[in-house]
Amino acid sequence: MLGRLTRRGAAPAGSTAGSGLVELLSIAGICAVLISAEFRYGLLSGIAATVSTAVPFGNTLIVAAVAALWVGMGTFSVRRRVELSSVLADRERLKSDYEAHKITDTATGLPNTLGFNAYLTDLLETDRPDVFVTLIGVEIGNLTLIRDVHGAAVEAAVELAIADRLVTLLGAGDFAARGSGSTFYVVTSGPGDVSVAAADRIVADLIETFRLGLTVGAAAIPAKLHVGTTAARAGAIGAERLVEQADLAIHHSRRKGPGAVSAFDADMKVALEHRAMIETSLAGALRANEIVPYFQPLIDLSRNKVSGFEVLARWTHPTVGAISPAVFIPIADEIGVLGPLTLDLLGKACKAAEGWGDDIKLAVNVSPTALRNPAFMDGFRDVLEASRFDPRRLEVEITENAFIEEVTGLDKVIAGLKSDGISISIDDFGTGYSSLHRLRMLPFDKIKIDQSFVKDMMNNADSRRIVEAIISLGQSLGLPTTAEGIEAESNRSLLERLGCTIGQGYLFAPAMPAAEVPDFLARYTREGVAVLRRTA
Repeated sequence: MLGRLTRRGAAPAGSTAGSGLVELLSIAGICAVLISAEFRYGLLSGIAATVSTAVPFGNTLIVAAVAALWVGMGTFSVRRRVELSSVLADRERLKSDYEAHKITDTATGLPNTLGFNAYLTDLLETDRPDVFVTLIGVEIGNLTLIRDVHGAAVEAAVELAIADRLVTLLGAGDFAARGSGSTFYVVTSGPGDVSVAAADRIVADLIETFRLGLTVGAAAIPAKLHVGTTAARAGAIGAERLVEQADLAIHHSRRKGPGAVSAFDADMKVALEHRAMIETSLAGALRANEIVPYFQPLIDLSRNKVSGFEVLARWTHPTVGAISPAVFIPIADEIGVLGPLTLDLLGKACKAAEGWGDDIKLAVNVSPTALRNPAFMDGFRDVLEASRFDPRRLEVEITENAFIEEVTGLDKVIAGLKSDGISISIDDFGTGYSSLHRLRMLPFDKIKIDQSFVKDMMNNADSRRIVEAIISLGQSLGLPTTAEGIEAESNRSLLERLGCTIGQGYLFAPAMPAAEVPDFLARYTREGVAVLRRTA
């Protein structure tokens, strides 16, 4: 079964044909009884003779009237039969259309969730132990964005095009359906090796066929796929659980990026439960002040002096303990609480840094989504005004990959921040695909080299060449550079010789709570980086 319902209006023949047969048999039975009575007893002739004797005049007229009555009754009966058959056929057709409509996705013609669950349940309940069922889940990650940018008509056209392409990839016995939201499913079944091989082929073809996106009208539409797969022996698992496994694999694939494929494993469920705990705890953590700013020093390499601190979020959960920002920051962004979290950390950081000196700057990472939100920007300026923090001491960091995706509209926001005296830095530079044209479009004040290159630069020639190229680019553009992840003296010395401006990393100090910053500043002013060597 290919999964698309092609006969939505087919009326079941059983009910109409059955009622017609009963009618015909009834009429035939009545006729047989009358004919038998005439031949055996002369019943009809006797009735005619009696009528003729009782009414001697008009013999011919009476016979004609009786004949006309029989003809009329027969005609009426046939006409009623035709009308009744038509009514019954229409009723069955409407019933069939309704039943098909209930299990069909109107946008694509594929079975919907109801039809998909019914098919998968039947397939999994087979008593053949040699049958394996492989479920492929496909999420179109940018379907909502397509609707927002191009409109609902283009979104519907994209959905239909995706369904058409899915159907063309299916083999005999495969099944495709539309899930909820932007999810589609494909089912393959058969002996273990056959089912898995069919699924692998479909996934490979799926990634390839959507690699260049879709053309809808005059618009070229990229399709960001997240694919998750799972497999089970028929009779060993229920449909609901198998779909849950595929959805978990899709979620894992989503975190890996567009075009990624993930196969379900048991650890995914544990990870999802952990994520759910984080999601439900984040709002309460903000209210309870569990998430606080930590500060990692930024060192002027040429003067060996503290020039500022990067503000980093740290969360200690009352029962779980420390939760990495690499885990909770992306979740906060996805569920829409990163903006309030950023403003909360900014306010606490500005208040803490009041007495650290006018030459000490604070660097804060802000997502481009938040920067493009007028409500967030109003709150941002309110925090600075309420804390009376000098905007010239603040540096806003934007990750390279993020501003590449969302450069539209950022130019005015960045210009407004710079007019307030706030400086702008590209964070994690080297991990994206920036062009000099983009760097010129957005007036940045600093480039931060991603720590993955810095940590590996002494052992990897390519990493070293990338670091050298970024520092040289910064010098040619008149932009200072910051190197993250400095953990060894050899790295610090090389970066200083290459002309890197600022260093950051465990060689100088890990991120620390606000209460420890004044003491660190005093010790570093006296002894420089040597203080860490003795305390490490």
